[in-house]
Amino acid sequence: MTVSLAGKRAHEKGRKEMLPEDLLEGLFDTHDINSGVGLAAIRMTGNDINQIKSILGYSPVSKDDLEVFNAAGYKIPLSKESKKLLELAIEEARAINHNYLGTEHFALSILKSRYVGEERIRLLEEKGITYDSVLDNIQILLGNKEDPNRIRLYESIDNLMQSRDFGGANNKLQSLGVSSLLTDEIFDCLLATHGRATELSYRSAFYQTAQEEIKRRGEYQGRNVKLLDLLR
Repeated sequence: MTVSLAGKRAHEKGRKEMLPEDLLEGLFDTHDINSGVGLAAIRMTGNDINQIKSILGYSPVSKDDLEVFNAAGYKIPLSKESKKLLELAIEEARAINHNYLGTEHFALSILKSRYVGEERIRLLEEKGITYDSVLDNIQILLGNKEDPNRIRLYESIDNLMQSRDFGGANNKLQSLGVSSLLTDEIFDCLLATHGRATELSYRSAFYQTAQEEIKRRGEYQGRNVKLLDLLR
């Protein structure tokens, strides 16, 4: 999907070739349609994807826009540097024993190659979006590494619940930006407060927002919707 979206962006700019910066924009465009592991790893750096898109000057895209572009049959070839970026993405996939190309591999290849230009890389790195930080987060998402931030989040809410500080737990839920949380973090918040809707007036609002956010992301939607129902 990243390449298709990048092709669409290149076509909009009147390019005859797909440049690395088109692939970067295509990567972030996946957030608007079906966010994958790569974008989840970037969110784990503490950034809101829409804010990053705004900083980079990227506009939103819809699934309908992509379908219209694909139906038109446009074929935008990769530039020489984009081909190298694609080859590097394949190497990154092989390094973590993946037999497919996903947003995570494109994210790593873009950050490692720096083909998108030093100014764009600088903007990303200033936000903590580096090759090493994204790779660490991908390993966490794949279950190859423990996420200390997730543990601390769950423990902070669980401790409030154990001490019956329901006001504190309620305020904690209210202060969390659901869009910046990983799906598993959302579940941790709901699990720690499960069965306490009476004491936590904000829990129902948190649940509703979490449900909408997970559906928007499309991340393992069927499984996650079922888990949400169990934690209602």
